[in-house]
Amino acid sequence: MEKYQEMLKKGGADLAILFRCHEMSLVTPLASHTAQELFLDDYYKVICFGSGPCKKCSSCNPDYCNFPEAAVPAMEACGIDVFATVRANGIEIHTLKERGEIQNHFGLILTE
Repeated sequence: MEKYQEMLKKGGADLAILFRCHEMSLVTPLASHTAQELFLDDYYKVICFGSGPCKKCSSCNPDYCNFPEAAVPAMEACGIDVFATVRANGIEIHTLKERGEIQNHFGLILTE
């Protein structure tokens, strides 16, 4: 986590894409695919953040990721305050109070 926090503290991104999905399962693949497309468009300094836990393995190997090309960290796992980030960008967000409320899941892509 310190590695990501250090990267974020080094300076602002030239381009930031904050997006919302109502299905958590869509956020990480969308963030990953978009980051790959940006990289291929010559934005070689790109990092993306998904939502929720990684589900690539049945149990995580803390010493070495088995899928480094496909694993995407969640914003909250990297110390990013999702609520503060979303609110700072003018998007409404609140805690859910009842079962069945529409859920909002957020992803973030940063690049220079």
